[in-house]
Amino acid sequence: MDTLINIGIVISDFILTAFSGDEWKKIRDMGKKRLKNN
Repeated sequence: MDTLINIGIVISDFILTAFSGDEWKKIRDMGKKRLKNN
């Protein structure tokens, strides 16, 4: 069970770091534009 929890933490950390940079800002900006268009 501990290994599963550790893997989950690693994956969540990877996702957070992957989307905390420019990519996350791009996705957020795209979402805002879609809200304005609708």
